[in-house]
Amino acid sequence: KGLSFAFNYGSRGGQAFISYSDTVGRVCIDSIHVGEGRFGRAFTWPNADGMTSVSAYGDTVLCAYDRYAGATKHFGYLVNYKGGDGSWSYGFPEDTSETTESAVAMLEKGQGIGIFYRFYTPTGREGRFVYRSYRLTSAGWSPPETVTDYSPHYIRPGIVALGEKTWGIAYIVSNFDPALGSVFFVSHQFVPTGVAE
Repeated sequence: KGLSFAFNYGSRGGQAFISYSDTVGRVCIDSIHVGEGRFGRAFTWPNADGMTSVSAYGDTVLCAYDRYAGATKHFGYLVNYKGGDGSWSYGFPEDTSETTESAVAMLEKGQGIGIFYRFYTPTGREGRFVYRSYRLTSAGWSPPETVTDYSPHYIRPGIVALGEKTWGIAYIVSNFDPALGSVFFVSHQFVPTGVAE
């Protein structure tokens, strides 16, 4: 479940990636290079449940996925800097005071990495966004920013890079009138605040 697909053109030519959660609770990332016969397993990681989102740019591949941290669901990510070959690193942005889930990731030329996700508040849910450069620097992830006016629904949102460190996010809302069941589109621009960026 949670199937996601990305295509990329890196140092080894064209490559496609798919990510998903399998039936034994692992996030799986499979890849294929243009001209090869079939997808092969690039990586698996335990403790996954629900949605996955894979994106790639150059030789950087990132997969965000839902995971359980005790009894609470949070999203984590796996990142690789060799076009999906070799070792992968695991991590998660520091927004773990409440449930976080349904993350969608986007890497794009000149943009860095943007992740939009659902965050549970005491009274409902909101959409949040975090950003970082392609390689994890000392600056790390940006602080989480709230970017939606309406509660995102459980259906997977969509994310696209619009240029100038701006992301567009489409999501379906629920439990709000008059917008019940409507598709909303918001844009969010990450504004750097430090010299490192």
